[in-house]
Amino acid sequence: MKQTFKDALADAESVMLGNAGRGMISSIVAGRDVCAIIGTLPGFVKLSDGSTIGSHIYGTLDGATVVRGKCQHCSSHVDKRALI
Repeated sequence: MKQTFKDALADAESVMLGNAGRGMISSIVAGRDVCAIIGTLPGFVKLSDGSTIGSHIYGTLDGATVVRGKCQHCSSHVDKRALI
C-alpha cells in the first residue's frame, strides 16, 4: 500500500502538467516520519549518512531530490493514513 504515496506524486505531476502544460516533480521536502516511509519505497536511493543536523538532502526517489526537513510540523502536513 506504500505505492499510494507514489500514486499521489504521479497525480500531482499530472495536475502540474495539465495546468501548466509542462513540469515534473524534481524535489520533495518532507519531515522525518514521511522520509522514513519514502526510504522504504522502491526507487529510493539514500544519500545521507544520518549524521547531519537540520534540513538536508536525504536521498532521491525516482530521480527527485528528497530533502528531510527540520520542521517539527512537516509530518503533520501529510495524511499518514494515505500511506498505509
